[in-house]
Amino acid sequence: MQNTNETINWNSYASKYSSIDASLGSFVSNVVTKASGDSLDSVRQCIVDIHDLIESRKTLHQKIMSDLDNAEMQVSTFLNTMSSGADAGSREQMMLFKSKEIEIAEAKRKEQLLCWQDIAKLREELRQYTRELNEKESRMSMLDNILND
Repeated sequence: MQNTNETINWNSYASKYSSIDASLGSFVSNVVTKASGDSLDSVRQCIVDIHDLIESRKTLHQKIMSDLDNAEMQVSTFLNTMSSGADAGSREQMMLFKSKEIEIAEAKRKEQLLCWQDIAKLREELRQYTRELNEKESRMSMLDNILND
């Protein structure tokens, strides 16, 4: 008879612990899902922000290049009008504007290089965040599989 009571008590404890285990598993699953979800949302937002930064840099580049093209056109137009009446004073001005034309061309090359560098850095950062997102999604999927099994 003693043996039967122990079995009954064991079954009682087993049922209590299995319900606690299920509740605890559900709680842990919810906590992990919430924490991982917040983390994933944060990484996704960083990816969206980087895409926005890349587009903003491209827009800024176009604006700067347009402004430099306009300045270059004005200097070129001025040089063309000055070349018709070339006296000693206007030659000095022509040389000054010719040097400005060269400075503008250098500024355009510098802007092209800086734009390329900025976008390359942003794309590298984007690759890192994308890699991080993929890893976190993979870990989240594995945790879900483990917790649901």
